[in-house]
Amino acid sequence: MVLETGRLAIQVDDYRPIPPDVDIGLVVADRNSRVDAALAVNPDQFTEVWRNPRFVIYRPVTKGV
Repeated sequence: MVLETGRLAIQVDDYRPIPPDVDIGLVVADRNSRVDAALAVNPDQFTEVWRNPRFVIYRPVTKGV
């Protein structure tokens, strides 16, 4: 994933939150976790780009583009 975006791709769950002040390309969240739910209800900040039965990949929304 890093090769596609040139930015950090991280996996998060209820015990590994999204680190603050990091330029993130993609976020991989365990499906049905609190993190998944928080990202899903903030479409102005994160867009779901792919999901399977185990995890969901979100991309941060780019401001001003």
